[in-house]
Amino acid sequence: MVNGFVLFNGLVYSSFKPLVRAEAMVVVGDRVVHVGNESRALKIADASGLRRWT
Repeated sequence: MVNGFVLFNGLVYSSFKPLVRAEAMVVVGDRVVHVGNESRALKIADASGLRRWT
């Protein structure tokens, strides 16, 4: 199992100037590997065996 998690079912702000919002974020180890679409984040999480946090 990979050490990491996915946050979804909410809004992730990746920037405030300009305001950039995303649906989900995937973290593996100590790195953010995806910020964006929720369905893609869940595919990455399922393929990697990551834990889902809502």
